[in-house]
Amino acid sequence: MDGLSAAASGIAVVSLAIQLVDSVREIRRFLRDVSEAPKELKRLMDLLEQLELILENIGALVERQQQGATQTDVDMSGSIMRAMKTYYDGKQQGDEDFRFFQTGFQKRDIEDFEKQLHDAISSLNLTMTTNLTIVHSHGIGHLLAQVTATNQMTSSISKDLLLLKNGSSADTNYRLSVTATARIQGNNQQAKAKLSKRREIAFSSFSGPLGRLTIKREARASVFEDEEKLSNISRTQSGSTWVFMPSFLSYAFDFRYLNTCGSVERTLRTYPIVPYSHPVWEMCEQGDLRGIQKLLSNRDISPFSVNSNGWTLLHAAVGYAKPGLCRFLLDLGLTGEETDVDGLSCYRYIGFTTRRHNIDVEKTYEVLLWCASKSDVTSFHAELFSYFFLCHSASFFIRMVGDVLTKENINDCWRPPLAIASRIFGRCSPSDRNLLKPTIQYLISLGVDVHRGPEVMFTSLDLILEETDCPWDSLSIGKEWLDILIESRIDVMEYLRTKYRLHFDPSRSLPMLCSKWDFDYRARYLIISEEPPSISWDWFIDGEGNAFEVLEEFKNFGPGGHDICWEHRWPSSMYNWPFFYSRWHLLAEYIRSLSRAGIAAVQLAEERFERRWHKKARKIARTQGVIHRSPKIPGAWID
Repeated sequence: MDGLSAAASGIAVVSLAIQLVDSVREIRRFLRDVSEAPKELKRLMDLLEQLELILENIGALVERQQQGATQTDVDMSGSIMRAMKTYYDGKQQGDEDFRFFQTGFQKRDIEDFEKQLHDAISSLNLTMTTNLTIVHSHGIGHLLAQVTATNQMTSSISKDLLLLKNGSSADTNYRLSVTATARIQGNNQQAKAKLSKRREIAFSSFSGPLGRLTIKREARASVFEDEEKLSNISRTQSGSTWVFMPSFLSYAFDFRYLNTCGSVERTLRTYPIVPYSHPVWEMCEQGDLRGIQKLLSNRDISPFSVNSNGWTLLHAAVGYAKPGLCRFLLDLGLTGEETDVDGLSCYRYIGFTTRRHNIDVEKTYEVLLWCASKSDVTSFHAELFSYFFLCHSASFFIRMVGDVLTKENINDCWRPPLAIASRIFGRCSPSDRNLLKPTIQYLISLGVDVHRGPEVMFTSLDLILEETDCPWDSLSIGKEWLDILIESRIDVMEYLRTKYRLHFDPSRSLPMLCSKWDFDYRARYLIISEEPPSISWDWFIDGEGNAFEVLEEFKNFGPGGHDICWEHRWPSSMYNWPFFYSRWHLLAEYIRSLSRAGIAAVQLAEERFERRWHKKARKIARTQGVIHRSPKIPGAWID
């Protein structure tokens, strides 16, 4: 660019010199034509001649200099232009690249402007910091102490509520009442404040010939007492929700009464009840968005329709993991806060019908997370981990924990997240366990109870050990679990002692492993050692039981899915009966009470056991020489 500018300047100088020479010549001709010119004019003509000569020399000199100095730059500029033209034609992005090219020349100006902005921001931050420091010294410290105490008190309330909920979840009608008090110490050592909160929840359900009525009452009260100012500040809030589903109408009525600090709000909502036989529920299961849109456009149904259990279309879409349908219903006006007759929102039913993790479950979670971010995030956090049977993948569970769980809401979940993490840890592969270890340590650092499981007397350790098929696997995975606790700075010795106390069965004088979720009903007892720390299980076989020798012989063949409940339908599945004798032996009384076919199945199993038992006894007698007969194949007593 410098070469081109120099060439242009030289051309301009030469052109100007030529024009001046022509002008001087014209003036000289004019002066010669003037008659009787005085001496002054002659001197002027001499000067003009000298000027003409000088200008001609200047023009020639500049022309020679420009030819020698800028010829190389001009040639180079031509090459640059040709290269740029080729590049623009080849890439078809000439306009965009040219804008970048122009921006490069303004880089220094941009850097100067950026520096000015940084200086202004630094000055503003300094001013704000100074101002906040002054404000903090006049009362923010006292307010922070109040907030901290409130947070501690809220955590205490959440823990108490969870304990009360676990104890009363089996009842249709229940009442919860929790009171928490916190004392706040301000900057002044003599000035104190007390914050008390009380929350009561009552849930009742009535069913009769006329329909079903559900009543939920909730009351909250808080009192803040400041001893320094001798003042009390109280806040109250009460609300009632009545949901009536008449059997003689196709609509459900939802009446809500809310009283907050003297302000009363009442709402009456009407929901059309759609029976289970309606095709819309099958469309929700299949994710048929076009079919549902057609029903809505024809006004055959309402987007706020419910079934007899209070499930909305959004409940069904979430339960069947249909993210596109969920997004559509949320855009229509559903908020995700709609509850069924049990008071549960759709957040609790993610993957409810599938019970398997897939990509649709993750997409449904993303849609609900987006919805909850605009409304009730607390309810989303509490109910997200409530469905225990969904088989989360390790990566998806890690993502959920990072998205929603903090130290403030870790105890608000209906189910302890550590219990779900333990169940996944016992089922996943060794590589996924390595991915899950930091997340488990993070949950422990948030303050979760390492002993608490999804239900009373069912701990997180049970969920891990019950996933193993043999004692050797339980020893390995138990060591991995204890290593995680050691890295999380948990007292492993005290942890093992607590486990022993929780699982001790006085009738057997052993700590027994709870196995509620597995299909194998064989009893197992825990082997707990403090030096070195280890925990595992082994089969518990009653030495006085009728099937002792059978169970002892086949105890390490592993569990299986054999179920006596279906043996009368598929008799061929009974070929492997010795491996699963413990299961149908435990369920014998229950199977007898089902039907005549169940009685026949139990009788057949017992007859088979007696026949095989006599065959084995005869085989042992022949081996001892009591009975002399031709030998048979070992193990022939087993069909």
